[in-house]
Amino acid sequence: MVLQKEIAALIQEYNAIHPNSQVQLIRRGDPFSSLRDLIAMYLAGDAPEIAVIECGETPAADATGLLKPFSRLPRHSMPAAWSISPHSQPEMALPFERTLPVLVADQEVLFRLKLEANRLPKTWNEFTAVAQKLSSLLNNESRDKPPTDQYALALPLQGTRGLWLFEALAGKPLWKREPGGLKSERKLSEPISVLQRLLDTPGLARPEESWERAVQAFLDRKAPLLVTALDALPQITSQATFRWIAAPMPRISERDSPQWATLQGGTNLVITRNSPEVKSFLEFFYSPGVAARWIAAGGYFPLNNSQKGIVLKNSTLPHYASIISALQPDAHRTSDVEVVRARSAWIQGLQLLFGDASKRLSSEDVFIQLDRLLGTQ
Repeated sequence: MVLQKEIAALIQEYNAIHPNSQVQLIRRGDPFSSLRDLIAMYLAGDAPEIAVIECGETPAADATGLLKPFSRLPRHSMPAAWSISPHSQPEMALPFERTLPVLVADQEVLFRLKLEANRLPKTWNEFTAVAQKLSSLLNNESRDKPPTDQYALALPLQGTRGLWLFEALAGKPLWKREPGGLKSERKLSEPISVLQRLLDTPGLARPEESWERAVQAFLDRKAPLLVTALDALPQITSQATFRWIAAPMPRISERDSPQWATLQGGTNLVITRNSPEVKSFLEFFYSPGVAARWIAAGGYFPLNNSQKGIVLKNSTLPHYASIISALQPDAHRTSDVEVVRARSAWIQGLQLLFGDASKRLSSEDVFIQLDRLLGTQ
């Protein structure tokens, strides 16, 4: 977690206020993929009372019977703007983190290459045009210099977060329900082809780019353009030694009007035991002053209207609040009780679609493999 130090400090503060408590922070599993670890700990008789899981996994977790509903918290603590369940149903999860795709650019490189340094693309066509121009200019600059590992665009389309990013850029769900189970969405063929062409352009981007490597390539100034998520901006803010700019990431679309990649990623907070001790900690953790500290530290979406003004203050312009205000707050990622199996299949498919194998394997062949893994063939 970006805000692990802040959360650890808050837990230490809570334990100091409540001398008889022994709240501990335990890290398990990969980012955005923690449900299987939670189930394994539960079966071993060692499940944590409070856990953070990927938001798309919440329906699957609820279906296991492992989760317990939250008892009523004080009104100021309830994140009503991000309610997971209908108001008439028990609350099975509380929003912990919400993040969106953003485009980040090295302003100094844009200025040096005579591109607009204070304006980022608002459509996919503008985005690809800028990336291709950057690639061409960087290649021209390096002709008379020793070879470098510099490239124009860091686009991480691998792993669990790469899966979420691809779905957000495509603007379509990855799978649909049919008689007999889930089936991969064939309407994704067009965005897959668009991304494959982008990755196949020499010197433009690198296939099989991991999330961490992409952010580091931007910080090391190896890639002046970066597609990442809102919650990566605090790391860039603290580590970048140059001027940069961030804006909403355009979605793959042929339309001229801006189409933002508004699909939310993130995590939910769930409980496996509804006890006075759990309620006491949640009341502390979601109180306005405390919640404001960890939301600001992570650069995440505010939990309710009263906290809209506390989204990270020290970021370079345009700041987080302006990015959030430009986006649709009600765009949620696909959820299904079989979401864990479906996402696992798609994560395996990403390497075939956007790795070196994409040059040898047609998208239809990948869809057939995905459907097999999803259990419909």
